[in-house]
Amino acid sequence: MQTHRVGLERAFSVLDQLPDVPERPNARPLARASGCVAFQHVFFSYEEGHPVLQDICFEVPCGARVGIFGQTGAGKTTLLTLLTRFYDPTSGQILLDGVDLRDYRLADLRNQFAIVLQEPVLFSTSITENIAYARPEAMEEEVIQAAKMADAHHFIMALPMGTKP
Repeated sequence: MQTHRVGLERAFSVLDQLPDVPERPNARPLARASGCVAFQHVFFSYEEGHPVLQDICFEVPCGARVGIFGQTGAGKTTLLTLLTRFYDPTSGQILLDGVDLRDYRLADLRNQFAIVLQEPVLFSTSITENIAYARPEAMEEEVIQAAKMADAHHFIMALPMGTKP
């Protein structure tokens, strides 16, 4: 329990931090992205003169699933922090549905993504509430759809109490 508590505290401290990247005046709203992603000649450094990513170019078509793997320090987490705009590229651009990420409203952009930690954490509540954690106003049908998309609905319904605590 203590181990999970420490992980949650770290996660909440990250979520509570103010954004380090500026939001453009008149940034575009984004209700629901199609999901086409393109990294175009992206370079990134946490510290000047110490590049982490160099000339990254790839496209992910809408609806595709991508696995990112590699050794520790290869840049996997950096790719995700750039995609969710916790940082902006040093140069190059990242497009979502053909639009530079920097043109979207930051909150709307981040609402397009779900981040799954390597060690999942479940709260001591119902499965429904765990699934709807980021959107507590979600309707039951939306929670069921999310469970189906995660290929977990059948497993959940087979539990003795289903989605109940």
